[in-house]
This record gives sequence, structure tokens and C-alpha cells, in this order.
Amino acid sequence: MQANLNSTDWVLAILYANNQKPIFGKLMFVKEVFLVAKEIDQSLDQDLQFFPYDLGPYSKKLAELIDQLVQDSLVNVEGSGGDFVFELTNEGKRKAQIAFERLAPHIQQLLDRKRRAWDQLGYRGIVRLVYTRYPEYATKSKIAGMLE
Repeated sequence: MQANLNSTDWVLAILYANNQKPIFGKLMFVKEVFLVAKEIDQSLDQDLQFFPYDLGPYSKKLAELIDQLVQDSLVNVEGSGGDFVFELTNEGKRKAQIAFERLAPHIQQLLDRKRRAWDQLGYRGIVRLVYTRYPEYATKSKIAGMLE
């Protein structure tokens, strides 16, 4: 049975998936959370309220949540500009493991598989995937033309 994770737990579980590998880039991080919200847990989508924006789907709530996770020393962010790296701190790993283990085993496996695949897509690949599957979120995009 699917555990009812809140948005914070989901973001931590996403960072925990795929052997706790960091996520490279804010765009990647937002797109991966968006894809989980659309393809694994629609209640996350309702909570984060994604909308079309400059780089595709965006959520003010997710931006605030990430800032809070950094303030709470659960997520470490290195870099500047578009070159951010997001990874769990030691305390973040502990809390993320608890959240991840609340997921049904088949959801854990699905999340691991999807994270690995999305990470391998890279910047252009994940944008192309999101815009192809969810074109309504590309309507205000300033980067849609780079996919041509």
C-alpha cells in the first residue's frame, strides 16, 4: 500500500533514490519532482501546484520547500547560477531514508528506476521529455526553441 508522504518527504525521498546521488541543476531537480508529481503521486501535484513558466513547469511552493530544507540543514546546495548541485546532508539522509522506506517496495523500485533514467537524460533530455509528455507546461517556456 502506498504511504501518504507529504511534499517534504517526497522531495527527500527523490533525493534519496538512485543511491542518494546528487541532482545536478535546479532545472533537473524541479523537473524530477514535477515528473514524480505527475507520474507517481498526483497528491504531490495538487500540493505543489505546478504552472507553466519560463523554463517549463514551476512551483513556488517547491522553491520555498527547497529553501526550507536548506535552512533546516537537510539539503546542501553547492554552486551558483544554473550550476547548482543538490544533495542530502547526513541528517537529510537519515530523514530521507525514513521517508523512502515508508513507500511501498514497488514504488521505491519505480522511483529508483525513474531517477536513474531522468538523471541520464541530462538537461536537454529531461526538458524534451517534460515538454513532450506535458506540452501545456511548455506554453510560456523561453527554452522550448532549444529543443529543435
